[in-house]
Amino acid sequence: MASQPKAVGNSVPVVVAREEAGRETRPGVKIAAIAWLVAVVYYFLQYVLRSAPSVMMPQLSTAFGINMSAWHRLRVFFITAIRRSASSRGQAWTG
Repeated sequence: MASQPKAVGNSVPVVVAREEAGRETRPGVKIAAIAWLVAVVYYFLQYVLRSAPSVMMPQLSTAFGINMSAWHRLRVFFITAIRRSASSRGQAWTG
C-alpha cells in the first residue's frame, strides 16, 4: 500500500510508512504443505516399488534363465511362507 499523510501534533501532515504484509503464510499452511509433500513422496515410492518387478520380469527371466511358470511357483512359495509366518504369530496377513 502507498504511504498516506497523517496529521500529527499541530496538524502538520507527516508521511507514516506502513509495512506491507506481502506473502505472509501461516505456520499451519506450511505444516500442511510439508505433510502433503511427505505423503506424495511416500505413495510415489510405494507405486514404484510395486510396479518395478512387473517391469523387470523379462530381464530377470533372461538373467536367471527361468520361465514364467517358475516365477509363479517362486511367488506362491514366498506368499505361503509369509502367510504361515504371520498366522503362527497370531497376526492376519492381508496381501
